[in-house]
Amino acid sequence: MSTMRIRFAAVITSIPFCILGNPVGHGQPTAEATASAVLFRRFEAVAYSRTDLLSELRVRPQGQVDGTNYLELPYAEWMEGLGKIGSNAERDLERSYSSLLVGAMEFGGEVGLGPGPDGLGMVNSRKCYVATLESGREPDLRQDFAGASIQTIDEVPVWVWTVPAEGGVTNAVTFYAAQVGGTYFVLANNRPDFQIVITSLSPAGNSAPAVPNVVGWETLSGADYWLYRSFRRAGVTSPDAAGINGLTPDVTTLIFYADAGDKQGFVQVLSSDITKNSAPNVLRKLAPDRFQPQGAGLWQATIQLSRGGADADTMLELLYRFGFGVAL
Repeated sequence: MSTMRIRFAAVITSIPFCILGNPVGHGQPTAEATASAVLFRRFEAVAYSRTDLLSELRVRPQGQVDGTNYLELPYAEWMEGLGKIGSNAERDLERSYSSLLVGAMEFGGEVGLGPGPDGLGMVNSRKCYVATLESGREPDLRQDFAGASIQTIDEVPVWVWTVPAEGGVTNAVTFYAAQVGGTYFVLANNRPDFQIVITSLSPAGNSAPAVPNVVGWETLSGADYWLYRSFRRAGVTSPDAAGINGLTPDVTTLIFYADAGDKQGFVQVLSSDITKNSAPNVLRKLAPDRFQPQGAGLWQATIQLSRGGADADTMLELLYRFGFGVAL
């Protein structure tokens, strides 16, 4: 990177702690599991949140920073993109759909949409968001997207709009959004990813496995918030922007899920070197001895999420490692 540095700085300053359910496995495949499988198949990093949790995180009284302050970072472009097309679009979607996933890859050095001065500051990446409807009727969103143009992609009506280059963003961003199969709402910041995801989720084209084939899925499927990244190192243009600067080659996977019933989050690191007798050095702000072995090549640490907890900065660094870094 030339002029931009990735810094672990508090750009979101006061989000209250919210109770998350204890992780338990789902017995049957769900819309969430199918959407997760589609995103895992294409993207390097995948994040998940219940929409009611996101809504509660947006209530920002002035106060003390805690470990939940940065849980919104994967959803910054969702907020910014929807905010540009309609004042009620984000609220209506999060009221109607029960969960929201995002897949991200090709993390670059350009500054994209997100929090910060003039609403900007996230490291740029290709992203695709999928909201899921577990029950009830698909909402009518035509009023929310009245300001978008309409295109047809693979026989699906698609809302399309562009956020111009301004306020530090060097390139305009075009968003594509559509309701798919009566169950999903898909939004992406590029057409290729959007087209692949809507085709995979459509009733006619669905070729995704019923559940993702990833480590720890049974635990993740019962959590209200989780992050998962399988690190790719080939073709990376900026290791700093990609969040892999300083990681040893043996680090293959990073996982986070929240058990806020105990006001805690859990970080897991997978290493291809099963002979290691200490955890890989992944987080500068989390001492290696905080990680405990959970099996060959698997290490876990606990992060305190309670208000006033000492691990707030650790969470910002952790989100950076997942590819959702802040550029200042």
